[in-house]
Amino acid sequence: MAEERVEPKPIDLGEYKFGFHDDVEPVLSTGKGLNEGVIRELSAAKGEPEWMLEFRL
Repeated sequence: MAEERVEPKPIDLGEYKFGFHDDVEPVLSTGKGLNEGVIRELSAAKGEPEWMLEFRL
């Protein structure tokens, strides 16, 4: 006997009405893009050894 397949009804998500938001602030803001200066800044902020910085560059 074949089972009858029931299609699920689409859910109307609309706007989220409970007001959830995330107030996460970045630890370090480097702006847009990735370049050598940003890599050096991130490495210094993390206290990485020189060899790791050179490896990343």
